[in-house]
Amino acid sequence: IFHKMSSDPQGDQSIDWQARSSDASLFRGAKTIRTPLNPRKTPLPKEVNDQRVINSLLTKCCHLQDLHQLKETYTILNLLCSLSSEKEFILKPAHGMIDNLLIASSRCWMAFRPFYKNNNEEKKANAMEETTLLFSHTKDVGTAINSREDVESTSWMVLRLLFAIFRNFSCVAENEKYLSGHYIFVSAILDWISCSHFEISMKALEILSNISTSIQLNKESKLSTDILSYTFGYLFNSNVLARARALQIFAGLTENEINLQSLSLLDIKFHSTVGSILVEEVVNLIRYDDTELKNRSTQMMVKHALTIVSYFLKKGDDNVKETLLKQSKCLKSIISVIILPLQKSKSNIQTRIEINKLAERSVSILASLFDNIYASQVLSMNQEKLLDAALSMQTDKVLQSLSSLLLDFVSTL
Repeated sequence: IFHKMSSDPQGDQSIDWQARSSDASLFRGAKTIRTPLNPRKTPLPKEVNDQRVINSLLTKCCHLQDLHQLKETYTILNLLCSLSSEKEFILKPAHGMIDNLLIASSRCWMAFRPFYKNNNEEKKANAMEETTLLFSHTKDVGTAINSREDVESTSWMVLRLLFAIFRNFSCVAENEKYLSGHYIFVSAILDWISCSHFEISMKALEILSNISTSIQLNKESKLSTDILSYTFGYLFNSNVLARARALQIFAGLTENEINLQSLSLLDIKFHSTVGSILVEEVVNLIRYDDTELKNRSTQMMVKHALTIVSYFLKKGDDNVKETLLKQSKCLKSIISVIILPLQKSKSNIQTRIEINKLAERSVSILASLFDNIYASQVLSMNQEKLLDAALSMQTDKVLQSLSSLLLDFVSTL
């Protein structure tokens, strides 16, 4: 989907985050900050609100040679998960919190990766044997782990907590820049996104979408190439939420001006795909009622698709604009979004407000197309239709702002 993107000097090692997480003395975080890991044992306090105290507990867990103290690890992570859900944890790189969590997740992920990242049955069998030996002390003494189910159940509880913690951290605006610049963290997220385990990949997609506005692409970096390629793949996923998350990631990337050069290398196939998604989801948005679960995800997809289309209509070259406006027919869909609030006048107030925002965004997109001959022709053909819609909106309090915006726009045609 892109061209002229070269690999970084590290090549395939950019995704091998586990190898770099296995040895604490070699582990490096964002901006190559070396992580000091203190093996000192600290008793678990009844109430902990200090990031440094929790991290000292995590440090102890990360120095374990196996997971035979899984219960203690789970207790500490459960505490951190609860705290990060109740309050905003602002990460401090010097504490090494993310580094320690990545080391813990690396240990747990080893039980899953052979099955969800390997297509070769022989390699799976060898990995199963190695993993069984590694986790041979994680259950009661004398109980051997001899099945895939045993291996997964041993680490799944901990891994789910880790994903929840990463997700909570990624929701804090102050953490976005640090997490998006943490090379190992982003590599781990991409490893999880590209695996075949649905729940793991979906959680990773959500985390990446939360920090996408702070990600800085580099056309010389393989990590940037992986972000674009893996995310693009999810635009074709059968799950509507997965497609919505992928669109959200691309929409977030467009909000960072530094990414312009890398995003300009995206192939025409990408633009035609986004345009087609917009056309399809606008039709779905018209068809779905408020009671359908898909309605919310469809609104998300239309919102993010509009953001992406708007960006490339302003920043893209003539070929990109022609693909979006003519081949994908998304211009007509944008006009349909403007009229949509009238069709959804009997929806609940929250739905109407969200659709009203989509319509206002669509008007601003059309206003940026005056210099495009094809767009001007289509808008002239739909001038009367837009005028009637604007006048009909005047009697609705919810739509009065949109009506004024649309009347101003129509008067310039």
